[in-house]
Amino acid sequence: MSSTVEYGSFQYVQSSSRRKRKGKTTQQHRPAERLLQQCLQELRDGNWVRECKQLVRDAFSQVGWTRIESVQILCLGLGSPSSSQNAAAQLAFLLDLCDDLSIPYARISTYDPVFSEQDIGLLNGLQIRSLTENLNGKHEIDAPTIVFMPHCDVKLYETILAANWTKKSLRNVLFICNQFGQYEITIPQRTFKTEYPRLLRYKSHSESILLPECDTHRNAFISVAVQFISSQRLCFLTQDTEFWNASPPDEHSPREAS
Repeated sequence: MSSTVEYGSFQYVQSSSRRKRKGKTTQQHRPAERLLQQCLQELRDGNWVRECKQLVRDAFSQVGWTRIESVQILCLGLGSPSSSQNAAAQLAFLLDLCDDLSIPYARISTYDPVFSEQDIGLLNGLQIRSLTENLNGKHEIDAPTIVFMPHCDVKLYETILAANWTKKSLRNVLFICNQFGQYEITIPQRTFKTEYPRLLRYKSHSESILLPECDTHRNAFISVAVQFISSQRLCFLTQDTEFWNASPPDEHSPREAS
């Protein structure tokens, strides 16, 4: 048996049988739930989250996604939502975005090697799929997917692009992550070209819409942008052999996380 607890507009499912046998473990999850709820309430103060959700909806029309309710979510590098306020705020934003778009939480798949038992319990209670295998970003995307990767390592962005470097796959990708153009400021151009060739090409042809500054959780969303290649631009790139010609996907993949 299970019971459903309301947290703002999202629901947290608890197993009653588990509570009887492992009440202490369930008690440990509650501070994480409260932190998540607190972050959600803070994000909803003012117009910030409403503006962000409209940016995402506008992006959907440019990539040609018409069936919003069938969109998947891939969330990588979130951090620990039970111990990090930034991670909790990012998760709260993602849940609120799903509510706005009528995307069930069961369509969210997430992985971070730092996830604790408490994090896994929180995610499971929200019906979010917690991946068990570290693919180091090599996730092949075969359906329209929001790739939610705020503040990840630049190598991880290159690797996920390498795993999906076809017109069919890129059509299915919409990033909410670090603004790629920022890396040109910190990474020498020669290094950018040789180590992150797909990221450089993607950045040059994609739309990048920076999220407005968040007053309540500035560090959680600083330099985060909605980024995508529009359907019109992707059609133009179909015959551009230089765009699609890049080094083998495994050449610059990041090492396994310990």
